[in-house]
Amino acid sequence: MGKYSVLLNVILFSVYHFWSPWLIIARILGMLPLYYCVYKKDSLKLAILVHCLVNFTDVVSFMLLLK
Repeated sequence: MGKYSVLLNVILFSVYHFWSPWLIIARILGMLPLYYCVYKKDSLKLAILVHCLVNFTDVVSFMLLLK
């Protein structure tokens, strides 16, 4: 996909998490720089870390909504 692979990956990741549609735009804006860094570094460890951080952020935001 070339230079559009990062953008496409971020959009697909954000839309795939359809159970929280209020976070789609925030995910796209927040994940774009992180995905770009992973793409440039070509690091699987960094990709796993970024995914874990995003999951943690989702859990925290969901917990705040429950309060």
